[in-house]
Amino acid sequence: MKNIVLFHLCFVFLYLLTPKVHAQVTYQSVCVENRQNSDGVNVCKLSPIYTSEWTQAGRNGVRGSVSEVIDEEIKRLTDPPSAICNLKYEVMPAEVIATDGFIHSEQPIEMKTLVLYDYSVRGPAGECNDTRYKGGFSVISRRTADCSSQQSGDLIWQSKWFSDIRSKACVRQEDFSLHSSATEGHCAASLYGFPGGAFPTYIGNPVEVSTGNKVEYELEFSDERPAPLSISRLYNSAWANGRAPHPPSSFGLGWSHSHEIWLDFDRNNVNPLTGNRSVKLKSGDHESVSINTSFGDVAVFHRFIPDSTSGGAGGSYIPGAFVGDLKARVFLRIDNGWFYKNEYQDEFFFDNDGFISKKTLSNGDYYLYHYSQEKKLSRIENNYSRYIDFVYGADGFLSKIVPSHGDEISYRYGDGLLRSVVFIDGAEIKYLYEDERMLTGKIDENGVRVGFYSYKDKKVVSSAKTAGVGEYKFTYQKRITRITPPVGDPFYVWHSSLPGSKLYSSNSGRFSDLQNFPIKSVYYDKDGFVEGYYDYLGYGSGLFWDKGRYLPVELVEAKGAGKAERKTSISWHPVLRVPVRISVGGVVREMEYDDRGKLISLNSNGSDVSRVFQWGWDNRGNLLSLRDSIGFIYRNAYDEFNNKKSMENSIGHVTQYTAYDHRGRLLSFFDPNGSRHEITYDLRGRITGVGSAGLYHKYEYMSNGSLGRVWYANGYSVDYRYDEAQRLIGWSDNRGDFGIYRLDGAGNRVEERVGNEVLGATYKVVRDINNINLTSSITVGDYARSGFRYDENGDLTAVADGLGKSVKLTLDRLRRVEAITNERGGSSFSYDSSGLISQVKDFKGVVTEYGRDGLGNMTQEKSPDIGANSLTYDQRGLVATAKDAAGRTLAVQRDALGRPTQLQYGSTATSTLRYDLPGTTYNGPGAPKASTGHL
Repeated sequence: MKNIVLFHLCFVFLYLLTPKVHAQVTYQSVCVENRQNSDGVNVCKLSPIYTSEWTQAGRNGVRGSVSEVIDEEIKRLTDPPSAICNLKYEVMPAEVIATDGFIHSEQPIEMKTLVLYDYSVRGPAGECNDTRYKGGFSVISRRTADCSSQQSGDLIWQSKWFSDIRSKACVRQEDFSLHSSATEGHCAASLYGFPGGAFPTYIGNPVEVSTGNKVEYELEFSDERPAPLSISRLYNSAWANGRAPHPPSSFGLGWSHSHEIWLDFDRNNVNPLTGNRSVKLKSGDHESVSINTSFGDVAVFHRFIPDSTSGGAGGSYIPGAFVGDLKARVFLRIDNGWFYKNEYQDEFFFDNDGFISKKTLSNGDYYLYHYSQEKKLSRIENNYSRYIDFVYGADGFLSKIVPSHGDEISYRYGDGLLRSVVFIDGAEIKYLYEDERMLTGKIDENGVRVGFYSYKDKKVVSSAKTAGVGEYKFTYQKRITRITPPVGDPFYVWHSSLPGSKLYSSNSGRFSDLQNFPIKSVYYDKDGFVEGYYDYLGYGSGLFWDKGRYLPVELVEAKGAGKAERKTSISWHPVLRVPVRISVGGVVREMEYDDRGKLISLNSNGSDVSRVFQWGWDNRGNLLSLRDSIGFIYRNAYDEFNNKKSMENSIGHVTQYTAYDHRGRLLSFFDPNGSRHEITYDLRGRITGVGSAGLYHKYEYMSNGSLGRVWYANGYSVDYRYDEAQRLIGWSDNRGDFGIYRLDGAGNRVEERVGNEVLGATYKVVRDINNINLTSSITVGDYARSGFRYDENGDLTAVADGLGKSVKLTLDRLRRVEAITNERGGSSFSYDSSGLISQVKDFKGVVTEYGRDGLGNMTQEKSPDIGANSLTYDQRGLVATAKDAAGRTLAVQRDALGRPTQLQYGSTATSTLRYDLPGTTYNGPGAPKASTGHL
């Protein structure tokens, strides 16, 4: 059975379109999903369809109904009855303390009923004392799964969406995923305040931290035009060694490409399209499909066969509808194939064999996929008549990729393995497989080996660029990866396991190359969503989700920190995966979109001011115009190939784009003043020249693409040198000057020398690197060393120079500078709800306060020593007036571009600023052009 989804399902699901259904069914092995224990063995858990009866137990092991257990416990408390008096007790409502853990089920499996009591103790004469004694006990009610028994009868089931755990919450990671930390844009790009890049996924050259998979990502060529036909080549050792199913491409073992999209079906171990369709369906049968990409993204759908009466030979049955993991996703059977629409409104059409035939983007652009008789991909073309042809050799492997612009790439194989790639300029990259047919290194276009990878138990244990350079070592346990970096101390990364996934859990210590945001530990709810995280100082943040759509709706940073706490709230479009309202720190941003998801309006609203931007698009998705609250900022025009022809600003300055090459790259353009500029490229698409009026800057490259030399228009040139790991180690110019760099194993520049051929080295810098790969000291020339200290998050907290002077920085929970102290005293900083400075106390104790409008513009600066200054702003957020403490006012007038044209001081003093020379004398036909856009 093809099992791309990487977690097994032991379930019977009833998927019908109506929200509540009744069905007479017989269930056997009634587990909705398989879970795995710590040893990776599937274990059956509670089924939300059927559970055992509740059983209750008290603290003394008493069993029975809840009331029976309470009565028995009370009897034991009052035994002997002569010991206590005035017993009173209260039974609290039952509380859920555990649920079944099933996605979208959340049925209680453990309840607690709390009984609180108080009483007095009898005295020697049998009298009741006034002293009251308090206590309590709980009755625990439990129920368990019954996975082996068979149940028949009327079933009432509330329809839910089954969740695909692998594509949510920013942190999914799986054996064959190449972009495991970022299926959602807000996770990767730090949008809306989310800490992008904080969850350790890849490190080294690169290696996937949790799985030990070696991955490669090679861009063959890029296309920046609409409906781009860029293509990348991808390697994953899990495909090569069998730890994950291999994509159906013909690139050799372990390789795939970025246009790979395919379907996988499962129907009781029989593919419903190509398998034995004569198998008679029975009650409880199910069918599932996964839509897969070579990047590891998977969408999963299931449907249920309602009852045994619809089964029959030849697949004649009436199944239910396919139900997916996101409400916005749709998967349907259509004539001669299948149809899938994702949450971004992209549409995918597949033929009967599960191969993609067409992909239509939300803006209407599309791709067509053609296949040979052997079902090998032969061509991809878009709606602009651009295409990529795939040519195969006699061995069945891909031998050439030939795009419509003609810059073909060739591939050579041996023993079923991709051995080399030859580019249009004849340069060649070679690949080495020295460990059970897994990738162990590559040789670049210069003929130098730039990769050394070794494996143990099919996982990478060492990855280096060259011997002793950029080397990372790995050891693995069930949920722990130990990483030894090129510099610094070893550290550990822990992962939590969910079905089909390994989620980042915690990290023993920060290493700057592993994280660009300091998150030490993450905690999840039972559905795999991030509930919150802690940094290395123990400060926590919390997240809240729309679980039905896998979208974050609130982020609370520095949770529990009072005024330092920062909350970001997000509302989302009901269909598109784009935000329509973002609120943070008193500023509300509201967005509107067209039907294709293009942003057409952004309105930023503060308490007392607002600002609007508007975008215009053509029906091909090209940006036509941008306007703000005052008027339009620029307009664009395009040719029939969607190349930009011109851009006009708000005062009529026009830049004309006059020529493009066959790959859509700009070759020439005219400035508004008539100056012509030219750009040239080599066969690999690298810029080789930029010039105007006969003056050119030229660029020369080494075979591996590293910049080798730059010639400037004035005759000056610089040559660059690299080590075998392709790292820059020096330069020299044609005037006798030079620079030499010494690097450590992690690529840090630990020594720099700059000088010339006559005097030798005249400038020298030496750096020390600490155990988290940050600079701990710098020595410049013969001067004393300056030292730097950091907190556990890697933020700078102290600087000490060579003269014994030091500065200490204190940070708040949001990592902002809260105080600066030195031997003379200290200063402090306060922030408003938007994170902007509201108050500063300097080293003399003088307080300066800053007032701001609703969008954060500073409107007042006030302190005892300077008095009060004030500012006002125009609709574009540019300064309109400035008044000092003496009441003197500066008024600023601007043109449509926002440039100041008049500065008026008080009522009389005026300065005028003029741009370009006016009139036809300088700007008329045949006349010399004025300096357009300059003062």
